[in-house]
Amino acid sequence: MVSIKSSWKVFQKHISPAAVATALAAIICAVILFIPPINGYADNGDFYRAMLSNGIYRLPTKDNQYIGYVVTKFGILKYFNENNVAVFSSQALFVKAAVILNKLLYSHRYFDIRFLGIVYYVAFLPGIYLLTKALTGTWRRIRSYVIAILVVLIFADASFILYFNSFFAEPGMLISFLYVVGSLILLARGDYSKRWKLLLTYFISVVVLITSKQQNAPLALSFGVMSVGLFFLPGLKKAKKLAVMGGVVATLGAGVLTYSLINKEFNDVNQYQSFSHGVLMETGDPSKNIAKSGLSEQFALMREQDYYAKTFDTVDPSSHYIRKHLIGKYNFAWIIKYYARNTDQFLRLLDVASKDIMVTQVKAVGDYTKDSGKKAGQQSTFFTLYSSLAGAFFPGKYAFLCLLAITFVAVYAVSAYIDFVAGRLFGVVRFFLILGLMSICVFVPIVSIIGDGDADLAKHLFMVPLSLDFTFIMFISDILNHQLWLTEQPNQDTMINDNLIVLGTPSNNAMIKSLNKDLYFKYSDDYRGFVSNEKLSIEEDYGKTIGTAQLIRSPENSKKGILVLTGATPEASYLASTQLNFKKNIDQFTGDAIVVDQNNTHYSYRFKKNKYIDRNLEHKRTISKNSQLIIYLGIVFLALIVIGFGVYLVFRKQAMMNGGRKNAKQK
Repeated sequence: MVSIKSSWKVFQKHISPAAVATALAAIICAVILFIPPINGYADNGDFYRAMLSNGIYRLPTKDNQYIGYVVTKFGILKYFNENNVAVFSSQALFVKAAVILNKLLYSHRYFDIRFLGIVYYVAFLPGIYLLTKALTGTWRRIRSYVIAILVVLIFADASFILYFNSFFAEPGMLISFLYVVGSLILLARGDYSKRWKLLLTYFISVVVLITSKQQNAPLALSFGVMSVGLFFLPGLKKAKKLAVMGGVVATLGAGVLTYSLINKEFNDVNQYQSFSHGVLMETGDPSKNIAKSGLSEQFALMREQDYYAKTFDTVDPSSHYIRKHLIGKYNFAWIIKYYARNTDQFLRLLDVASKDIMVTQVKAVGDYTKDSGKKAGQQSTFFTLYSSLAGAFFPGKYAFLCLLAITFVAVYAVSAYIDFVAGRLFGVVRFFLILGLMSICVFVPIVSIIGDGDADLAKHLFMVPLSLDFTFIMFISDILNHQLWLTEQPNQDTMINDNLIVLGTPSNNAMIKSLNKDLYFKYSDDYRGFVSNEKLSIEEDYGKTIGTAQLIRSPENSKKGILVLTGATPEASYLASTQLNFKKNIDQFTGDAIVVDQNNTHYSYRFKKNKYIDRNLEHKRTISKNSQLIIYLGIVFLALIVIGFGVYLVFRKQAMMNGGRKNAKQK
C-alpha cells in the first residue's frame, strides 16, 4: 500500500493531467489514422472544394471513388492550375501544409491523404493539452486526471478524428475550437503573466474557425459575445484594451468577409435547397402553403430534391424557367416571412434538426479503405463510446435544447454575479464563454433550416455538438473542482508550499467543501451543520450554530498546515475567528481543534498526537526554546574538558619528571 501511494506521489510530481491527456490522445488518434486498416471519411461529393484549388485531383480508376470507401491516393497537378478557388476557406492553410510535407517526404506526383491527417494530428495535440490545462489548472489530484480522461473520451472520439483523413473542413473547426476555449479559460484563471500570447492564440483561432466554412459566418456574433468577457480582465492597460477591441473587430470582420465571399453557385445551391428541403418539408400539402405566399403550386413537386440530384431531377434547378418563376420570386427574407406564418412547420423542422444533433459520426459515407476487406459504407466502431452514447440518449427535441441552454446560462450567471461583486474575474469571463456557446446551440439550427433546409444537417450543425460537449465537460470539471459558483481557490503551488488560513462557510467558500473530508469536525452531507465524532456528540440543531477552528495537515503537503475557521453560518465563522484574534486567547488553547457556541462556551481538543505540523520544525523550536540552557551546558562541558585536559597534562608532566629523577639516581 505504501509502495502504491509513493508511486502515485512520484507520478503526480512528474506527469501532469494535461500530459496524460495529450499522450492518450496521441496514441488513440495514431491508431485510428495511421495503423492499418486506415480509417477516415469517404467523399460525399464535397471534397472537390478543397482539392481543386490546392492542386490535387483524383487519379483515374475503374472503381467508384465516392461514398463507399476512403481513398488515400490522389494526384498533384504538374502544370498550371486554372481552377479558381471554389470557396474561401482557412482550410487551405492545412491542405497546403500537407502538400508541402507530402512533397518533402513522399512524392511530387502523388498525394497521400495521411499527410493531411498528420498536419491535423500535430495541430490537434497541443489543443488537447491547452484545454486540459485550462480545465484542471495547476491541480494534480485524482479528479484532475479524471477530467483529463474525459477530455480524451469526448474530443478524441473517432467520430471527430476520422475527419482528419478527409478533405472536409471540420478538422480545422475542431482544432480551432480547442484553442479558443482553452486560451480563454487560461486567460480567466490568470495563471500566465504574458497574456498577450493567449490573447493572440484566442483571436487567431477564432478567425480560423469562422473562415473554415461559409456556414460559419453567423458564428462571428457568438464569438463576439464570448470576447466581451476579455474586457473584465484585471490590469488591462489602454494598449491592451485597444488590442482586445481590435480582436473583436477582426472577429466580426471575419464573419462579414466570409459571408461576402460566398460565390454565386454556393448561394444558388443553398437558396434552392432551403426551398426544396425546408419550405416543402414537414407539412401535409405544401402546394397550398406556397400558393398563399405567391408561388405556383407546381413547385411543390420539387420536395426533397437536391440541387445536384443523385438520380434524376423533376426539373433542372439551374434552368431559365426555375430562375425566373421560382428563385427570382423568393429570397431568405421571403423564407423568414413564410416560417413566421407557418410556425408549427418551422418547429417541426427544428425538431428534425435536433433529432440527431449529437450523432457526430457521418453515417452517409464509409470509414475504411477498399483493401481493408470491409464492406462498402461500413462504419468504424473503434473508440466511439462517447459519441454512441450521446447520439443514443440525447433527447432529440429543439425545446429541450433551448431549455438546456437556458439552464446552463442561468447556472453560470450566478457565478458571474458572485465573482463580479467580489471583484474576481474567472466567473465573469466564463459566463460570457458559456453564453456565446449556448447562443450557437440555439441559433445555428435556426440558421441552418432557413439557409439550407434539412440538407446536410450533420455537417451544418457540427458546432452545436462541439459547444455542448465542451459545456458538459466544463460543468463536470467545475463540480469536481468545487468552482461551479465559487471560483476563488488557491492554486496547487500555494497548497504545496504555503501554510494557509481558510475562513468562511461552505456556502461562501468552496474550499471549505473541498476540505470537509480532512476536517476533524466534519459537516453533514447538506453542509448545514456539524456532525458528531469520537470526541464530541453534537445534536443536529446545536451543530448548526457552533463555530470551529481546526488546524489540519495540508492534503497536498503533510509538512504544511491549514487553519480552518468555519461554521454553518457567517456568525458562527466569525465566532470561531474571535478565539484566535489575540495572543492571550491563543495561549489558553493547547489542542488542534476548538469548538465555540453562541454562549461563547469553548472546548479544546487534541486529534493529532504530535501537535507540530513539521517535526523538523518541532526539533528546531525545542532547541531554540532551550538555547540558553544548551549554551550554559556547553560552556560547562567545555570547561570540564579543558580542566580535564589540564589535569591530564599536569599528571603526565609529573610522571615524566619522576621518571627523570629515577634515572639520575641510578647513574
